[in-house]
Amino acid sequence: MCVRIDPPQTNATTLDDRLVKFWHIQPSTTVSPTIKRKEERDKAYGYTGVKDRIALRAKAMENIIFAVDALTEEQKWKISYNKSDFIVKCSFNGRECNVKHDFVEYLDPTYGACFTYGQKLGNITNERSGPAYGLRLEVFVNVTEYLPTTEAAGVRLTVHATDEQPFPDTLGFSAPTGFVSSFGIKLKSMVRLPAPYGDCVKEGKTEDFIYTKKAYNTEGCQRSCIQKHLSATCGCGDPRFPPYRESKNCPVDDPYKRECIKSEMHVATRDSKKLGCSCKQPCNQDVYSVSYSASRWPAIAGDLSGCPLGMSAHHCLGYKREQGSMIEVYFEQLNYESLLESEAYGWSNLLSDFGGQLGLWMGVSVITIGEVACFIFEMFISIFSAKRVKRRPARKSFSSSLRCSTDYNLNKDGFNLDN
Repeated sequence: MCVRIDPPQTNATTLDDRLVKFWHIQPSTTVSPTIKRKEERDKAYGYTGVKDRIALRAKAMENIIFAVDALTEEQKWKISYNKSDFIVKCSFNGRECNVKHDFVEYLDPTYGACFTYGQKLGNITNERSGPAYGLRLEVFVNVTEYLPTTEAAGVRLTVHATDEQPFPDTLGFSAPTGFVSSFGIKLKSMVRLPAPYGDCVKEGKTEDFIYTKKAYNTEGCQRSCIQKHLSATCGCGDPRFPPYRESKNCPVDDPYKRECIKSEMHVATRDSKKLGCSCKQPCNQDVYSVSYSASRWPAIAGDLSGCPLGMSAHHCLGYKREQGSMIEVYFEQLNYESLLESEAYGWSNLLSDFGGQLGLWMGVSVITIGEVACFIFEMFISIFSAKRVKRRPARKSFSSSLRCSTDYNLNKDGFNLDN
């Protein structure tokens, strides 16, 4: 407690008046900088007022995505799985595949390291349908290295075209450990008509599309619109999406930026018109429908290789069921469904209906039209040819007049003239 002492030249009160009584002291609270910083950090992380453990874990998973986004590309790969360690065995069409060559790596903001099959191979052909002739993988997930925020052990899988961006967080399927997860797929090829018959995107992605190396799709367009809106409104983007052009993603510990993202995402989902863009369906699209089934793996009498040395068969069975999984992706049938849009009323239909209406109401047919055309043509020929002919002048016929005069008997002066 401090007491302010006035200078002697202005001191006109007694010492008793200048002393502060304890009952005059107003209560105050001094916040430690450490506590204040913790409160701001909890607010930024979204922990303020949240007590449910499931909700806290969801917030923690979101914060990890924000924190990892601040790392460099090299640092992200160092803390991720290697495809040679993750994929133990692989076969396609009943033949062994090359893990290092056949799989392409990429980093997903939610799931980390992901591996795409077939992107380097171009157009590969599936010879037969069924699980034995599809893509079969034995994977090792190593649950001992999982973070406390991880709720389940397994693999996330998504089926997509080779030129499309996969979205395992929204369009994926989960394959648990200790099971054979079978994914039977069917292909549906869709061809939509552009304007004026339909409303689809024919030219492809625009400059605002954040997945620059991938083909246009509706999900990517929607995420591009949201990221563009967040970058313009909040000054930074959501790390769950790629950055929009030259902008950066928001940091994990900035409470104002995090609150801005939260509120703007809420606005965007409630009123999509504020985003200022329209995401239409692509004119050409391949859609895969997936059916899922599972069975216990491995069997007691199955292959128990790959366990640590000195482990018994019983412990090896439990080890593989806890740490590994078998995945099968195959075509249920080699034929596919093709949906092709066509004009509901084209030019051929218009001409056909027009001719039918004329024939019905006016009695006009093809022969009648031909006859009318011939009549008009001949009439024009007659008119123009008549104008070119010159008329001769009329001449008197003397023989006829004489003959006519001698036909009569003249009785003048008493004599007659006969012919």
